[in-house]
Amino acid sequence: MRIKMIFIITALAIGLLNGQALVWQKTYGGKWKTYGEKWYGEANALQVLNDGSMIIAGDANDDVYVFKIDKDGNKIWEKAFGGFKDDWANDLQVLDDGSIVIAGVNKEDYRNELIEHLYVLKLDKYGNKIWENYLGSDGQARAIQVLGDGSAVVTGWIESYAFGASDNDVYVVKINTKDGNRIWEKNFRWK
Repeated sequence: MRIKMIFIITALAIGLLNGQALVWQKTYGGKWKTYGEKWYGEANALQVLNDGSMIIAGDANDDVYVFKIDKDGNKIWEKAFGGFKDDWANDLQVLDDGSIVIAGVNKEDYRNELIEHLYVLKLDKYGNKIWENYLGSDGQARAIQVLGDGSAVVTGWIESYAFGASDNDVYVVKINTKDGNRIWEKNFRWK
């Protein structure tokens, strides 16, 4: 059984990169339990806000797990999103209005086979879901970057022949952050 804990020692907040002493460390999660198993999770993305608070995303018990902590590590809110299979967040960006866009993976059982979807999610500044979108099958959304015009570019990989790809092609899609819809998409292969 896979057991991991979200164990956050934020180098940005505590200055470990400069050899300074540990200021604080905390463990988060532990709320969600499934099928009598122990809780597990991991943190994959972090963004520090202007006030020193942080948005952190990853997975917990097969769900996308997102939470906000203050500059002292105290939890402000936490949310979980996803379906019945293993879902997780790989990256996040905070927009100017405080809303959060997340790139990750959503798995589903399709005809007894697990299919990974490129998953993008937008939350308000309190962690409430505004929209979610599945950008493709048989792949993962690995990174997201918000652009100056308010759109975002999501990168990852796909295996889906539906997009003209085969094997693991690099996938790049530009989305509208207001509704999550595609503006354009491309896939690339090393030749």
